[in-house]
Amino acid sequence: MDRLTPQQRHVNMAAIRSKDTKPEMIVRRGLWSRGFRYRLNYKWLPGHPDLVLRKYRTCIFVNGCFWHAHLVKFSPNESSEFSVESLESVESGEKRVLSVPVYLPSANLHALFLLRHSMSNFASTGMLLRQLLDWAFFVEKHGKEIDWGWLEGQLEHFGMKRLYDVFNAICVGDLGFNVHIFPQVQFDPSLKERVLNDILEPEFSEKETGGFLRRAAFKYRRWKANAWKHELCFSESMWSAFWSGVKGHLMKPGMI
Repeated sequence: MDRLTPQQRHVNMAAIRSKDTKPEMIVRRGLWSRGFRYRLNYKWLPGHPDLVLRKYRTCIFVNGCFWHAHLVKFSPNESSEFSVESLESVESGEKRVLSVPVYLPSANLHALFLLRHSMSNFASTGMLLRQLLDWAFFVEKHGKEIDWGWLEGQLEHFGMKRLYDVFNAICVGDLGFNVHIFPQVQFDPSLKERVLNDILEPEFSEKETGGFLRRAAFKYRRWKANAWKHELCFSESMWSAFWSGVKGHLMKPGMI
């Protein structure tokens, strides 16, 4: 249960910066002190990486919600927010980086984070095949550390289990990963084909145009076209998510 009221949480989240955050500065100082040079917020690459090391052909994304690891929200209107303390199977560790304490999430929380973000992207703006590769490589290396019963129970509870099964099937059948790294691979073949095709060539391919009303109309058409994907990712209704999104945009018009 969140200790703050919705109004207090909104004020706190609105104050969070999108760049030059504390985790990002830790990474930047650490790289610079070791002789690595980089470019910041490189807008010409997909996802706008926080740091780009061109010499090493490497991009670094400093994802704040993973570093903070104190809030996992499963849907646009999900009223139940989970703190790390409330997840009994999510052990944590703390390390010091340049004398700054850094929270290191467990394999359970890391797995939940990867799946939740991939599914959210899939249901809204679209996801990249790279995100499935991130998931598969993580499982390949840390699968034995994951409490699969707990993870699948959470996914089932929040209505994400079917898409999770499809993701695993794509990793095995189309990306060539060993079937034994996953606890089981059961899926709907027709659904798998549709999901894979949408990742490679999104069914909704319309491009966003300028202007407030045009952007609003574009997002509404995308929302309607992605209804089938929403059902795979969230247990709440489309209209509940819609009104929650409208409320969020009214509070922050610049997001539209």
